[in-house]
Amino acid sequence: MSLAIEKIAKEFATLTPQEKIEFLKRVTVSNHGEWVELNGKILFIPYDDEPWTEEDEADWQEGQTDIAEGRVKPWDQVKKELGL
Repeated sequence: MSLAIEKIAKEFATLTPQEKIEFLKRVTVSNHGEWVELNGKILFIPYDDEPWTEEDEADWQEGQTDIAEGRVKPWDQVKKELGL
């Protein structure tokens, strides 16, 4: 992991749950859900009742391509590294 990512991960761990939620809202692309704190954990609750637009679909596909090509890490891996 790069030094910048390690620094962010350490600083993220010191944030309050609400600050973590605000951070995640800024760095994740999703119009179809909400970040919430529940029982001491921060969770993303997807909205199931909203249809995706073509733009949403393109954003999702771009994210999948970035993961497949190693430009970004899957969210599950980031959560493990951050201890979430």
